[in-house]
Amino acid sequence: MAITNQERIGKAMDLLRQGLAPFVDREFRNLHKAQALQKEAGHAFIKSQSHEGWIAVADDYDDGGFSGGNMERPALRRLMADIEAGKVDIVVVYKIDRLSRSLADFARMVDVFDRHRVMLVLFFIELS
Repeated sequence: MAITNQERIGKAMDLLRQGLAPFVDREFRNLHKAQALQKEAGHAFIKSQSHEGWIAVADDYDDGGFSGGNMERPALRRLMADIEAGKVDIVVVYKIDRLSRSLADFARMVDVFDRHRVMLVLFFIELS
């Protein structure tokens, strides 16, 4: 009995899924590790500024799993609300794209930061 094109496509898709599963799992673990390292580095940076009175918030504004391409992220909404309420003086992020990947959204955030005199600090340093 001859194999139909639909069966071939189905088998090819099964092989593709099987081949991608370990890769996706490895990439997820690497991403999770990178996020944890960035958070740890951020806390270390804040601690290094304790002589200036810097104190880390009790609960990080962490939107892991959400795209930085928009502002519809629970932790970002909470951060912006806390800034509006005067609870945040300094925002510390690893790199700009951890805060936003949209230039328009970033400009809106900076406007809020400026209105409430909030300092934005980036601590990513790339050495080649």
